[in-house]
Amino acid sequence: MRTLLLVENAAPASFQVVSVDVPPDLRAERELRYEIVSSTARILGAREGVIRAPMSREILVTMQVPADAVAGRNAIAEVVFTASGVTRTTAVEMNIRTVRRTRMMPLRDVYGARAGEHLRIPFSITNTGNAADTLQLRTTAPDGWSVQFAERDQVILPPGGSLVTSIRVAVPAGIYMGEGSVGVIALARGDERARASSRVAVASRGVRVNSAIMATTSVTSLRGDDGAHYTGTDLTVRGALSEHVQLDARMSHIGSPVRGGSDRQVALQPYAPTSNVLTLSAPSWTIQAGSVGITTSELTGQFVAGMGGAIRVGSERSGVQVIAARPWSTSATSNSSRVQVAARAAYGSKRAGVTLSAVRLEDATWLQRKLDAVAAGAWFAPSTSLRTSVETARRRYDGGSGTGIASNTQLTRTSTRAELRLLHSPGGMRAYASAGDAAFGQITQSFGTALTVNADGWITSQDGSGHDRQHSSGWGLTPEFRVTRRLTVAPELRMIQFAMRSPTGAMANDQQLRGVRAQLQLGALRFGSQAAITEGMRTIGTTVLSLEEPMRRSQLRGDAAYEGRLGMLRIHGGWESPSGWRQGQGVVGVGVDRLRVIPWWSAVTVSGSDERIMYGTYALDVFRGAVNIALTRGARLQLGVQQDGALRGDAGGPRPSVFVRFEHSASITVPGLAQTHGGVVYQDFNNNQRRDSGEPGMSGVLVRRGMETSVTDTEGRYHFPGGTGDVQLDSRSLASGWIAASARTSSRDNTPDLPVVATGQLDVSIGLRDGASSVTLGSVAFTIADAAGRTWVIRPGADGIARVDALPLGHYIVRAEADESSEPLVMAGPVQVDITPAQPRARVEIAASRRPIRLYQKPTGGQR
Repeated sequence: MRTLLLVENAAPASFQVVSVDVPPDLRAERELRYEIVSSTARILGAREGVIRAPMSREILVTMQVPADAVAGRNAIAEVVFTASGVTRTTAVEMNIRTVRRTRMMPLRDVYGARAGEHLRIPFSITNTGNAADTLQLRTTAPDGWSVQFAERDQVILPPGGSLVTSIRVAVPAGIYMGEGSVGVIALARGDERARASSRVAVASRGVRVNSAIMATTSVTSLRGDDGAHYTGTDLTVRGALSEHVQLDARMSHIGSPVRGGSDRQVALQPYAPTSNVLTLSAPSWTIQAGSVGITTSELTGQFVAGMGGAIRVGSERSGVQVIAARPWSTSATSNSSRVQVAARAAYGSKRAGVTLSAVRLEDATWLQRKLDAVAAGAWFAPSTSLRTSVETARRRYDGGSGTGIASNTQLTRTSTRAELRLLHSPGGMRAYASAGDAAFGQITQSFGTALTVNADGWITSQDGSGHDRQHSSGWGLTPEFRVTRRLTVAPELRMIQFAMRSPTGAMANDQQLRGVRAQLQLGALRFGSQAAITEGMRTIGTTVLSLEEPMRRSQLRGDAAYEGRLGMLRIHGGWESPSGWRQGQGVVGVGVDRLRVIPWWSAVTVSGSDERIMYGTYALDVFRGAVNIALTRGARLQLGVQQDGALRGDAGGPRPSVFVRFEHSASITVPGLAQTHGGVVYQDFNNNQRRDSGEPGMSGVLVRRGMETSVTDTEGRYHFPGGTGDVQLDSRSLASGWIAASARTSSRDNTPDLPVVATGQLDVSIGLRDGASSVTLGSVAFTIADAAGRTWVIRPGADGIARVDALPLGHYIVRAEADESSEPLVMAGPVQVDITPAQPRARVEIAASRRPIRLYQKPTGGQR
């Protein structure tokens, strides 16, 4: 017999302490065994144990919600109870709250064109949230420039979905020289979600842009809590191979298998073999090998991923995607030997389109699932605010076959967003669908800037094994009040009903949640709080037992953070009780990041946190600490120690894990394909006014000769027609921080070489702390401000490093924003750094941490 435990309002990557009731018909047994089974959630503590009389009424399980969990209901784990040959299973599902984020980036920062030319400028758009999103796109351009979308002005992206859209730019014919910024703004419900732009330099000759790749290597040596030594290595390469082709590759390796020990797994997590991938991409195609995945549809697997290969040709609206991969697995014995294959083709215009899909899937990593399906669909967009899609599929799975149908209607206006999804999917979860039958509706209505109301409702049914059938329904209402510019208050009301029937009995569960959360921002101080009460009734009826019992759970959480000139300080705490406020579990913690060992020297910093988790009379401490040392020439050394109070050494006491990590980054210039004649604008590394071996050219620089202009190509070369005259470098076209080598920037030679020098270099990165190394940061933005108030905004590459090749000498303040990460992060900062002649290169690491939770309960009886 299976029962369902539904946890409401769980955030991705959060830790949840779940109380799982012991089945009532097994509470009279003298000995009861339990096992926690999950391949998606991280379970803290023992996964199995024995309970002896007197029998406890519940067990507590601490688990971490997957960072990539999509909004809505997700199967997280199963708890299997066994006694006297009788087995009862409790399925743990979580209703994941909706997180909406968007990242947009240009594929190139600078373009060149002649007056009257037409350009096609692509931008990548990624849904970094956990729910499908509809975005309206708008263009920005200088007055008199003609800009139109080459493909679409509205996109719908699934969670994690990404596409490339392009704009057509017509440079006015009357422009001889100049520079304009053209870009795209993404809007959702009238609010700006993201924007990106590229610069267009207009000259009398062609323009070339420098191509370069960034290579980062790292090595970690770890002495684990078991006394064994482990080594992890990683190589990441990303950059432009040509004007349109991008390379993104990562290769990781761990010297020996890592068994047990959450501390050593956290330290070596960046080196997981599942992160190995090679990607070649262009605006119209993408090829991947290694860890790959593509988005299909609800009827054809939703998201197909694994180790193999994938290819995309064309765009999402009109193109083809194919993948062949083996499912990921944590165990070789549980992995299916069958290769999963999926193909999806689409053809359409701005207003309508059709899709065809075929999949052959099989996976045994957690649930035994199998699906062979062929699907056809269509979508219609009669206006920019309304979109409807429908798909039908013939599905064959273990135990049967049938025809499924799914539809989705979305309405998006300035102050209103509504969505209605309907699904009939034979086979349900056993055949890669979220449910057998489902209906979901959601509406968000804004009333000015002071009030936003969110309402949703759903009903689902699912056929289980044998003659089991599950049914759930519910609704929620969350008005969000912006009391002042700094204070936001959001009460919440939610009702949930669940019922299950089987030949051996039935179960029903009714819950009501009432809560409120608030957030206050006062300059560098931020305060947040949340309170909620869940009440309900559980009814169980079997052939030998009939039971009705009330449920009540109270929850209170709060945090306070300071982020300012002194660094970062965060204090947080929470308490949760299943009945009243005297018994339950709680947590308190404090964290400090980017602490300089020597106040005036930023090359050596320390970061750390200490957290205490309490349950009844038991307490557990979790400690993380690291020393970060910035070396020369892009190198960094990290010395760390981490101790999990739930782990015990051979002598019975806690044993820490100690690790050393070395990382180095270097930029590699890719030579241009075309050979031209003329002068060169080059980077004069030694400032000797002469081009030496190894001093590369600089692209995108404007050079003038009288009324004529030219733009340097990827090799730094510029070209003018025959003739003579003064040639002068236009310093306004240099990247911020680059200057001409001397006041004399002109010559009467036909093709003079023009040197430029970098006055300083600054590398900025995010340092993930406290077990946050698995977080996907999404779009990260670093803001650099000098003493005069001027600011630069830079973004990191795939290696996580944002590099400013030149900055004027002086004092800088660096801040980081990563509100699009897959998990909530706390950023340290601001960080101060000095660029001086004695130290022209500096490296700043801004720490980001999340709250780790470990729960250890002293054994009582036979429980462990």
